[in-house]
Amino acid sequence: MVADRTDLGMKVVVNHRYWGLIYQDDVTQPLRRGQSVKGYVKQRREDGRLNISLLPPGAARLDVVGNKVLQALRESGGYLALGDKSPAHEVKARLGVSKSAYKQAIGRLYKQQLITLEPDAIRLVPGALSE
Repeated sequence: MVADRTDLGMKVVVNHRYWGLIYQDDVTQPLRRGQSVKGYVKQRREDGRLNISLLPPGAARLDVVGNKVLQALRESGGYLALGDKSPAHEVKARLGVSKSAYKQAIGRLYKQQLITLEPDAIRLVPGALSE
């Protein structure tokens, strides 16, 4: 549960028992005090507090971010003006994820032949998602 905003991010209570922190860079959606959200423990610190992420770890994280990218592509007619060299703040503003997570996800989508890469954008491969 979200407890309070700090200079570093959002202070949270995990399982009504442990203090944790979602760093500002890991906040992927608007959060408000008292809101319950699903989070994942990234690290247990020496002081006993937890670093929390709103995205799942590992490959599951890439699935979540990849789905966000595909959804944004669908909503924008198959073209997204976010490329490899786009500033991190643009990626965060558009998709709510870090540039690193975005680059990993588009790399995976490219290998799956769902998108093509352009210098300043990505494009959905025609018919790639038809069922």
